[in-house]
Amino acid sequence: PIAIKMGNQCNSHDESASQVEFTGNRLQSKTRGLPILPVEQVPTLTSKSTATVGTNGDEDYGFSKAEEDVVCLAWSLTPYQGRKADCKSLTRLHVEISQCLAVFGAELLADEATSGMIRGHDMNSAGMNAADALVRLGQCLCRWASAQTPPFQLQVGVHIGQLLSLKLPNSGDKIGYFGDAVTKAKELAAAMGDEVMVHLSGAARDALKALGSVQFITMPSRNSFLLDPGTEVTSQMSETYSERGSTNKGQFNRQKTAWSMNFFGRQTSNEPTVMTLEEFSDYLTKHNVDVSQFGVGSAKPLRDFYEAVIVDQKSYLLSEGNRLERVVDLVRISLRMRDSEGKLRELKLVSKDDHGRIRARNQLLGMVINVPQHGRWQEVVEKCFETRFDLSVRTQKACFQIDMSSYTYKEERSKSETIPGIPTTYKAHTIAINIKDRTRRELKKIGLPAGETFTTETGSGQRSWAWCTVQDTADEKLMSLLQRHGIDVSEFSPHAFAELYDEVYETMTSNLEVVAGKLVRMVRVIKVWLHADILNTDHTLVMRSKLQRGEYSDYNHGQPISMRMSAEMGWEEAVEEALLQRVGITLQQQQEGLVVDFVSYKMTEETATSRSYPGLTTVYTVNEVTVRVMNSSSRSWRDIGLPDGTDFSFGRRETVSIGDPDTIITRFGWTPADEVRTTGRPGEPTLRDEAPLPLNKPDYEKRKVTPMSFWSDADVGEDGSSGPIISHLMKGKKTDWTTAKIAAARIRDPTYTCGQFYKDITSSFPELGLYCYQSEAVHPTTSSGRTVDDEYQRTIGALFAVFWLMRLDHDGKGSFCYGLDNNWIPRVMPDSKDWPDQSDEWQKRKSFMEKTDWAMLTRLCANAGLLKQNGTHDAHRTLAMLVLMAIHDIMKLERLVPVVGNHLKEFCGYECGERIADHDIALSYVMQHLPEALPSFHGLDKSQQDCIRFAQCKLEYNMGWLVQAEAPPGALFSTFKKVVSSGQSTSEDICFYFVHWFADLAGSEPFPLEGCEKFVLKFPQRVLGQFVDSCSVVSRLSHHSETRVFEDYLIWRWARLTPDLGPPPSMEGAIARMRLVVMAQGDSQAVLQAFDGLSGDDKRVLSIEMARTGCVGQCFLRERATELPLPETQSLEAETPLSRAHSLDGNEADDHLREGPAILIYYSPALMQKGGSVDPQGAMMVLAEVFRAARALWPASAADAGSFVTVRIDALKDLPISSILHAHQPGVSWILSRTSARDASVDQLPIDQFRNLDWTKAQVFKFEQLEKPKTGGSWPSQRKRGGSLYSYIRGSVGHLKRRGGSKEMLKV
Repeated sequence: PIAIKMGNQCNSHDESASQVEFTGNRLQSKTRGLPILPVEQVPTLTSKSTATVGTNGDEDYGFSKAEEDVVCLAWSLTPYQGRKADCKSLTRLHVEISQCLAVFGAELLADEATSGMIRGHDMNSAGMNAADALVRLGQCLCRWASAQTPPFQLQVGVHIGQLLSLKLPNSGDKIGYFGDAVTKAKELAAAMGDEVMVHLSGAARDALKALGSVQFITMPSRNSFLLDPGTEVTSQMSETYSERGSTNKGQFNRQKTAWSMNFFGRQTSNEPTVMTLEEFSDYLTKHNVDVSQFGVGSAKPLRDFYEAVIVDQKSYLLSEGNRLERVVDLVRISLRMRDSEGKLRELKLVSKDDHGRIRARNQLLGMVINVPQHGRWQEVVEKCFETRFDLSVRTQKACFQIDMSSYTYKEERSKSETIPGIPTTYKAHTIAINIKDRTRRELKKIGLPAGETFTTETGSGQRSWAWCTVQDTADEKLMSLLQRHGIDVSEFSPHAFAELYDEVYETMTSNLEVVAGKLVRMVRVIKVWLHADILNTDHTLVMRSKLQRGEYSDYNHGQPISMRMSAEMGWEEAVEEALLQRVGITLQQQQEGLVVDFVSYKMTEETATSRSYPGLTTVYTVNEVTVRVMNSSSRSWRDIGLPDGTDFSFGRRETVSIGDPDTIITRFGWTPADEVRTTGRPGEPTLRDEAPLPLNKPDYEKRKVTPMSFWSDADVGEDGSSGPIISHLMKGKKTDWTTAKIAAARIRDPTYTCGQFYKDITSSFPELGLYCYQSEAVHPTTSSGRTVDDEYQRTIGALFAVFWLMRLDHDGKGSFCYGLDNNWIPRVMPDSKDWPDQSDEWQKRKSFMEKTDWAMLTRLCANAGLLKQNGTHDAHRTLAMLVLMAIHDIMKLERLVPVVGNHLKEFCGYECGERIADHDIALSYVMQHLPEALPSFHGLDKSQQDCIRFAQCKLEYNMGWLVQAEAPPGALFSTFKKVVSSGQSTSEDICFYFVHWFADLAGSEPFPLEGCEKFVLKFPQRVLGQFVDSCSVVSRLSHHSETRVFEDYLIWRWARLTPDLGPPPSMEGAIARMRLVVMAQGDSQAVLQAFDGLSGDDKRVLSIEMARTGCVGQCFLRERATELPLPETQSLEAETPLSRAHSLDGNEADDHLREGPAILIYYSPALMQKGGSVDPQGAMMVLAEVFRAARALWPASAADAGSFVTVRIDALKDLPISSILHAHQPGVSWILSRTSARDASVDQLPIDQFRNLDWTKAQVFKFEQLEKPKTGGSWPSQRKRGGSLYSYIRGSVGHLKRRGGSKEMLKV
């Protein structure tokens, strides 16, 4: 609770307060429309006398006499506004309320910080009664709320009714109020939602005097009304009242309407007999209507009038004494579109041809609302378009957008020529509907897209329609507004005015406000920094360039995903919309595969002068947040360039106000997060409305290879087969094995150039021709979203990468780094004077050339069996690599994608008859079931085919988990181990897989002549070292267990640390120490000291949880061994004593080490590297708390020893440790919640959302209760009072077990 001092608002009205009046959007000193009340005229608020109605001991409980027709106003904040309100904003609100009370002589009945109740009194000197005063007071409050930045979400309700008061017990003289006036006013206020308007009941409106002629919005129920804050209330209101006399027309009409609708509309529960024509005629005569005038001249026949009222119920009659009044409800529709010049046009009926009688008209589209449809005008709008133009509701929803802000309701009374003797009141609902895209073919029947005149046929004749220019619209108002503030529209860029109108009045993505006398454009923007781990490196998705209106621009180069926000859109909704509209990530993909880092959210403001709108200052409110891809290695993200981190393009169509829809193509790319330019970092917005700038082109274009030849339909013949399309296309195609073997044999020949190699492989492997097939009937597409030519260039780039890797001791290094010239000769670094625009790029290439450990790449090729120790190579195995690189991506061509044949129930998760969308699995399917469709693969011997099949397996290997010791061995290697074990693959086959993977990524940029740009220009060099290290580790899985391979890797990393840390640790906590040191990648000695200084509970939690393997029957030897000899070598290939016994039986291993599931804390290395670099012990305490919470959700058991769960700590990893442990924010708490059977994530939630949680799947963290030990390593855990009792007891029991505690002590 937050207490706010609100001053003497109830019974005190000083002179200064009484001299304040509302004008415009603020309370000011001068009056416009309503007089100022002198102090002596302000009603004195006296305490009410009470009558005792009962006693309870010595306490009196009583209420005053019930007061009738009391006007009450209830105000409250919306729940959202109430949550985010602060003392400052609430104080301003109550000051405003206090001033309004003084001006309108109102009485404060109840007052809370976020709600209150006010009673109105007559203001005779101003010609206003209590209802007038309170409605006007409510309007003033709404105006104030709307003028705040951001707008204050205030709810106001007004009602007149019975008021009762109650003397509250044990509260002194405090009076409580209740009754119909209070209850109904609160209900009206609460019904407003986020709309800032005065909501008054029908009774309150009937009671209005001076404000009786003000225009109100009628609610669909017709029982209540809305007063917009912007509606003018002038000084003529009281005069209007006096001219009208004492009769309240609003009340009189409402009463008559209710009676008449019961009679003619037949809405009572007991439906009466339908009135006959004769009875209807007698009824009219009884009310002084001369029925003989019907059917004379332009008057309708009596029967037509009878059918319209009684049968079709298109109108109804009201009686006032002996007179009748006809009431017609109708809806008028302004259907609008902007033509190619940006002019606003609306559809109008220009003429009617009723059986040869032509009548000129200039009317909006309209339709009568019959009595049964009363109050449902929206349904009538849909029916109007269906009956008049044959546009279905589905088409309407797709093509139209209703502008609810344009809705108006108006009553007009006139004498009708067609209904003699009966005046008619037209109750018109008018609404504007905007056409989203006038080029939709469904709208051709209404003259679009050109806006042509058209006709429709009806039963009574023909109707002519035209698209007319809208006169006296907001265009003129906008123009006038700009000119009044000295902004010359003639200086705007082409079409800029139409765009400004569109964003202010139609899309509502900006608004214009006057600030300190200056017109300012306010724009809200969402920026989404999408992050993903690519090869163990944090990358951010940024824009490269944009094609819009036929022009390229790189103005937003380096910026994140950005989108303007509409006025009513919250930032969370804007994130979802931006990801969907800007990069095509569906809502389902977002929910399943992305996590929003709520802690990263920030809002900033930037003021700038727009180039598109000279003279108009723009204030950008920029909302920024980080979103992370949870599993960036998944192929499901291929549309956004993952898992390889390749650039991609996304196109969208936008309907703009200046004419035809525009296709916007944005090029995105993944950039290492630490290389994103400073101006593009969160918190420093650079968004502008600048006119597109020309794309700066380098002095040379990135070069591609020219395909040797193209296939046409004639080359593949007639498609008479019903089998897979690839079998048809490859029918009769043969591999040139002679040339292919020459390429494999000469690949290391210094005289064999890359140009000759390219000619040989393209003439040898017919599968490459699939990229070059040009058909008149089919437009080729790819599953990657790239062009077919891009995929061809990338395949050639991968083949070139293999060529260069095989000759690193010749010209391979230079070609890998610098690429080739136009004569296929390796380039050398040119003088920067000759390449001024490329000097930075060439420096990157030079640095890569000098700093890369080329020897380790050579070793990788040797371990793969491609290179031999004597400097020669294995041409047989090299040929298999060339075939693999030639065919590995052909299934990205969507035309070739196979379906699972009828002879199979399923294949790798795809059912019979289902298209195999994953291109790797699709290729495996073809190799296994249609090998003859791949002649280059089919012609290899079995050993070569087995090697290729293994390289195509789904191994689910995450390199980052290994090199940062992030995951337990089961998560790291289990899938890989199963594939290796089932296929009898060797360590050479595993390294062969990694060479293929490396070459594929190295050539992933579609410019093969430029070298391996993906690694040379776009990746940190440390990635290469980590990649090769992991290759040598994983290759040992062919002979050793997952746990042994991981333990040997940790020992090997320990031995390479500097400064020297001594022998690898052993006994309890050994694995935790080694993993934490590898995770931190910093001051290893500080990490070990911090671990030793942890409390006993935290240390034991980390020791146990980080030593669980996730593999059945496997344990780390060093975790339990008392002493182990050191390895004789630091090479991972060497045998160690540890390798001879990597699994333990139950007698050697503690029970808890043989239980599972193991816990993988995703981003634990990031926490140790960022927060842990400052406070390593605090980071370990956080990890221990996460492990504790995760174990509570997944209790340890022997049955789960072979499994693992993943806990994501995205929300914690970038925070300072001190802000996690100590900066407790009131009202919010950190929780761990299960998102699936094997996943959980850490989030920060408001406590009021706890009621929505399933507490069987959630745990609350108590970070703020953790406390560092004052002396290192003492046990038991030193935690603040109120910590986790369960964790304390669990640690105590474990402590006693290890020290041989008695059964009695354990029971205690």
